[in-house]
Amino acid sequence: MTGKEQGGSKFDPIVQTSRNYLESLAKTEICGRFSGCGAVAFNGWREDFLSWLSGVFARYENTSAFEVPEYDVVGEAEWFGCKRIDLVYRNPEYGLNVPAAVLEPPAHKNNGAAIMCRHGHGDWGRLSVIGDPKVPADAVELADFKYNFGLPLAQSGYTIIAIDLFGFGERTELRKELKSSINRDPCDMLGLFMLQYGRNLVVQQVSDIRFAISMLCSWQGVDFERVGIAGISQGAQIVPGVMPRADTPDIFSSIAPRPLQLQLGSADPVVEPEAAERGIAQVLRCYEEAGAAEKISVERFEGGHEFRLGPALNWFERWLVSG
Repeated sequence: MTGKEQGGSKFDPIVQTSRNYLESLAKTEICGRFSGCGAVAFNGWREDFLSWLSGVFARYENTSAFEVPEYDVVGEAEWFGCKRIDLVYRNPEYGLNVPAAVLEPPAHKNNGAAIMCRHGHGDWGRLSVIGDPKVPADAVELADFKYNFGLPLAQSGYTIIAIDLFGFGERTELRKELKSSINRDPCDMLGLFMLQYGRNLVVQQVSDIRFAISMLCSWQGVDFERVGIAGISQGAQIVPGVMPRADTPDIFSSIAPRPLQLQLGSADPVVEPEAAERGIAQVLRCYEEAGAAEKISVERFEGGHEFRLGPALNWFERWLVSG
């Protein structure tokens, strides 16, 4: 007599639940994590890892080499002691126009270094980053997230560029429609729509960033060997195929031996503290094995989901200016 005939089930009720199944997936061990010792072993892992990760991205797009994109300047103005150049550049991989703003520092403070400033998950894109007071939500975003970090970086001597990633800022037509019509995260919906056509939202946004950096490297007065990137949030989307070989800590680790600062607020509502500390421990270990322990900094602070300007300024001063 079967379990069904007895009025029950022959399947284990715990194993068959959807929640338990998803929890088991979440516990899948990362199989490509670095576990060796020494710089030689780490460098070998890093080379293999980056080759594999490039291949994952290439499933969605044929990423091209760095090149300076064509762009048109659409406006120039004095901007809180800096020079603001508004422009639009062409992403040759997608044939899309990307709104951007470059802030040149005061001439007497220009240190020759540059920083790509990447906005977070707010609606206003580059405008919040450069502290544009015309942004309706700017006061809220500044209070909660300290989004306007690009402006003080420029005022401190760095040439900065801030862009509107796909789906943000001036590129929000579909995002606004989705917000008004359905109670769903517009980025989730954009990502799902693009996946149907073999495209990926994260890969496209990385492409926008890559061409912005190539343009910044060629900007007059910028030393292309002293260019960094700063940002907050914007990490909600995924590239299918990364897990279970790798997770965020492994991507961070692959940056070694280049300088990296991580910031972690004690009350950040989007970060699970124990998971964050495990990830940080892995990154610190990799930097140590790579012989670059002095090039990793973890800034823990009492606060929430926000950008801490002071530690970032000190870090960029150390590695982009003082050397």
